[in-house]
Amino acid sequence: MPYACINGMNNDPITLFSANDSVVLAGTMGGGIYFSMDFGLYWYQDNSGGAISSVYSFAQNKNGDLYGFSKEDGVYKSTNGGLHWNKIGNGPDTIPLTIANCAPNGYIYAYSPDIGVYISKNSGLDWELLKNDISKYHVPTIIFDSTPRVYASTMGGGILMSNNNGGNWTNVSSNIPSDTIYSMVCDSSGYLYASAGDNNLYKSQFNVLSVGDNSNLNAQLTFEIFPNPVSDIIN
Repeated sequence: MPYACINGMNNDPITLFSANDSVVLAGTMGGGIYFSMDFGLYWYQDNSGGAISSVYSFAQNKNGDLYGFSKEDGVYKSTNGGLHWNKIGNGPDTIPLTIANCAPNGYIYAYSPDIGVYISKNSGLDWELLKNDISKYHVPTIIFDSTPRVYASTMGGGILMSNNNGGNWTNVSSNIPSDTIYSMVCDSSGYLYASAGDNNLYKSQFNVLSVGDNSNLNAQLTFEIFPNPVSDIIN
């Protein structure tokens, strides 16, 4: 067993990630990866001999493979639900990748507040820094629909969308009054939800999966405050 059993964590957790219905991962500051198989009652610390230090984010692809992003040590991968981790590829070292997500086509996107958005097109082996419009902004969220279009919430640039794997980005939130988007999700039906800097929650007025032609999405996509009418009380 590659983990030592403890009741609790001796290091400060930076990020948490639910790998499946019962497995929870915790990336810590200086203590590597912790693993719980009982919804957080007991935790096991990775016994990599200190090879993994501070872990800032996790991502999981459609095959269930897990990726852990360490500031000091680069990118690690687990193919058995988080039990064992191996350093992979030429990942950016000494960079805190605080946001990471895997697209349906297998590409991995990761964001560093110090540098910008990176993309890997070969399962984490090699990484490319996107040097285009998205590099201007802080990026709290990167999500996808099943096409897979890529959406990024930004601080100052609204919602940016790319239909060519991050090659170019277009603003698709022109009718949201604030250009600060703290977070966003896409539900299983294809509707986008965005938390904006004007303290409102917005929902797209149609599901983005219904737009087969990517070129039409920018012209058609509009958002409305959700729920409408708005209430301060959630029943």
